[in-house]
Amino acid sequence: MVINIASRFYSILIGYLVVVFVNRYYSFEEYGEYIMFIVYCSILTVFGVFGVNKSVISETRFDLENNNLFKLKILALNVIFSLFFVTLICFIFNISYCAELLIVVTFMVVNEIIKGLFLLHQSNKIFSFLTYIVEPSVFGLFLSYSIFFDKKIELIKMTIYSHTFLVVLGLVLAFYTRILSLKNYSSQKVSILDFYKVSITFFLINISQVIIDSVDKILISKFLNNKFVGIYSTLDKISRLTTAMFNAMSPLLMKKIARFKESNILLKVYENYSSIAILISLPSSFSIYFFRNEILPLFNSSLIQYEFILLGLLIVKLIQYSSGFKAVMLQMSGLKKYDLFSKLIKLITNTIFIYICIGLLKYDLLGVVLALLISMLLFTQAQVYFIKIKYEVTYLQPIFYITFLYQSVCYLSGYYLGEYVFVLFQIIYFSLAIRHSKSLLGIDYE
Repeated sequence: MVINIASRFYSILIGYLVVVFVNRYYSFEEYGEYIMFIVYCSILTVFGVFGVNKSVISETRFDLENNNLFKLKILALNVIFSLFFVTLICFIFNISYCAELLIVVTFMVVNEIIKGLFLLHQSNKIFSFLTYIVEPSVFGLFLSYSIFFDKKIELIKMTIYSHTFLVVLGLVLAFYTRILSLKNYSSQKVSILDFYKVSITFFLINISQVIIDSVDKILISKFLNNKFVGIYSTLDKISRLTTAMFNAMSPLLMKKIARFKESNILLKVYENYSSIAILISLPSSFSIYFFRNEILPLFNSSLIQYEFILLGLLIVKLIQYSSGFKAVMLQMSGLKKYDLFSKLIKLITNTIFIYICIGLLKYDLLGVVLALLISMLLFTQAQVYFIKIKYEVTYLQPIFYITFLYQSVCYLSGYYLGEYVFVLFQIIYFSLAIRHSKSLLGIDYE
């Protein structure tokens, strides 16, 4: 678990370094075009994978670990479907970079299924190695070569090179570790149709999430242009620094919470771990905005003029994590369908409000932030409302108000007395927060 967390930290670090160098070496238009390419690849990949990467793990009745023939069939069928589906989409919508989409989407589908097979065979270290070490590093290495040898490579071409390497390495490891093999076929007959029926549920969950994550960029590209996609994506990435540490540690916290899935003290566990999320996200948000004049030029000096967009995105992220692990609580308390309902609410409200703000009212990026703010408020309120079907919960915990008040005083003190005062107050805060977090983590819930 410690290795897994460390590898996730590494992945996050490399991800931010890549964004820094891309923004300094490429234009916002080039970065925006690359982002849109990745958005379309991600959506098409979900269709190509069709939930198979999750169903191979969850459906133990198929005995897929020992059925190499079936695994090879699934891989081949998904690749064929991906090629056909991407070609069809390119023909219908007359997409200019069809060949690039065909290559990258097909390779992404293969990689996702292979990583699912590694988890099926309990090869967690190989999964983490491919996902959190190799995947971010390969693109970073191509980018480094492009910058330091002054041989500017298009970002989309870099993506092709990266995924070509990843699929070759993944297949080599799969055959070397025998999770894929041309020998030792199982005599058990498995219905492919039954298997794909199980995968539909995972597909619906995955496609809902990827569209939620992509709709803002798609609408910005449609109503504004790819330059604004590049600017928005960079600012959004900076705002996600507030939860970078939390995301890296989330597997450890999720594993602890999962122990109490059927326990009558699940609500208490939820509240305690949600407090930790609040303790991390609030000071991070205040600190990023306080040091915005130092942080934004690291990516691109022209981002300074968009500091209010950054503030809006930080507030959106703050609302998202203000009441903690709401989605986890819904999933673990037998309310999974309500988790899907809340995601649909977010998707619909995101689409409607962004369309109104930038499509009709012409508010540009400020309109996007306003739309996301309204959507996030409705989304998180819906999640809390659904949890109340089974538990008495409040939207904000008492620790939120205490932490917010302290951070406000800290920010204002730093604003008037200087950054050294702000840093001193934050050191005091973190020393107290760490002690409080340890007490929450150390509670004997049994």
